[in-house]
Amino acid sequence: IHAEGPEKEYLQEAIDCAQHGFFRASIVLGWCAAIARIHKKVVELGLSEFNKKSKELKAIKEGRYKRFNQFYALKTPAELGMTVFDNNLLWIIEYWGLIDPNQHERLSVAFVMRNNCAHPDEAGITEKNLVSFYDDLENYVFNNPNLKLSAASEDS
Repeated sequence: IHAEGPEKEYLQEAIDCAQHGFFRASIVLGWCAAIARIHKKVVELGLSEFNKKSKELKAIKEGRYKRFNQFYALKTPAELGMTVFDNNLLWIIEYWGLIDPNQHERLSVAFVMRNNCAHPDEAGITEKNLVSFYDDLENYVFNNPNLKLSAASEDS
């Protein structure tokens, strides 16, 4: 997985956790890496455009997006991380065309897995779950051409 900056640090910790059998911790950190990439891409494309897309999405009253009811007026990258829940972020980046509906669904499953790891119950995480989780992150986030960062974004 190609990663830079904060996402690389998250992924290295995630790998270390997985190698020591701490699969839940690995998944939580792996999700953090994916969200770090998505946040950087949103900032690169512009918070004003993100705000515009969220407002457009909220206005849709039928079809796939009819239940989306949030819109944002973000001014800083910090607000993105502090006020936009990951599930809403996935809806907006799908609407924006950065991921397709099937990729959104697969990333939603990865997010559910992350939530299950952070709030564990009887559904444990196996090596197969871990491999599937990282395969989806690699394909739909880190190797997704729509989420590729410019050289300037990778350096920051």
